[in-house]
Amino acid sequence: MTRASPFLARRPLALLLAALLSALLSALAVPARAVSNAPPATDAAHLQGLVSQLDAMDRAELLDLLDQADRCTLARDFPCAEARHRRARLYAHQQRDRAWLAKSKAFLEEERELQAREEKRREREAQRLALEDECARFCPVPAQYRQCVAGQRYVGNCTDGSPTPSLADGMREGFASAMNGAQRLNNIHNQAMNRLQDTQAEQRRATAREEEAQQTRRAQQAALARERQSQAQAPAPSQAAAPARAEAPLYTFNWPGSLSSDSMHASEAEARAEVARLAERARRGETEPTKIQRGLIPDAVSYEWVKTGPTQCRPNTSGGKTLWWCWADTEYRVVSRAPRPSGGNNAPAAGVAR
Repeated sequence: MTRASPFLARRPLALLLAALLSALLSALAVPARAVSNAPPATDAAHLQGLVSQLDAMDRAELLDLLDQADRCTLARDFPCAEARHRRARLYAHQQRDRAWLAKSKAFLEEERELQAREEKRREREAQRLALEDECARFCPVPAQYRQCVAGQRYVGNCTDGSPTPSLADGMREGFASAMNGAQRLNNIHNQAMNRLQDTQAEQRRATAREEEAQQTRRAQQAALARERQSQAQAPAPSQAAAPARAEAPLYTFNWPGSLSSDSMHASEAEARAEVARLAERARRGETEPTKIQRGLIPDAVSYEWVKTGPTQCRPNTSGGKTLWWCWADTEYRVVSRAPRPSGGNNAPAAGVAR
């Protein structure tokens, strides 16, 4: 955009300076004698002419600085124009000179505002182009694109043209999702309850087996006690018949075994306590060796429990939960009518007959 400067069409400064210099030289060429003999009025007129010439030189300098300031303004070099204005203010002595300076400054401010408006226009244009690009990427539907460009629709509310689900559809979908989640939670709960019931049932069966085994052991102990009592009450055989009715020899041997706690204890102390209870019962004679229970030592007459090793414990971690199991090596001193059966349980060698 080309704009006219207020001072670019003035008369060239060179002609003015040449005329002023010629007048000054003419004044200086007057002989001193002529000047001294001139009447006072002539001297005053001469001095007035010199003052007028100096004013003309200041005005010429002012106009030149204003021309430079206008050129800087057109080039939008505003610091340059302001510097010329500061210098020109020194030569603005009359009202007309100050008016010219004010007009040049007004031209500067107008150009500065014009530049600011152009920058704002370019910024708005860049924003508009960016908005159009964003709307074109996220709003492929023409009607939505026009609304987006006009600022009537947010890009996040644009669709790809497919039918928009209704509120009822959304509610049905949310309800179905919630029901599926509740069903999954219910299935997980049922599985956990089933596992708990299975565990409790297995514990009840184990307790029942233990009680049944205790009853069997008590019955066997009672039978052995009755047999020993009947043998003690039987009449002593005669010396003559002794060789024919000689008592069968008894054998004494050691039979190894172990005591073991349940494997579902939450702490080591509970498992150790159970092993201690089992050991006390075995010490009182309330339990029998497993081999005797199963009939592997059918000719046993009596037995005595002895603990031969310390209590040992071992943790078992499963599913983030730690359970404890403890055991102890034991030994039974068995009195039997027959030697120790061979094999099984890594028992020691055959016992010694008594």
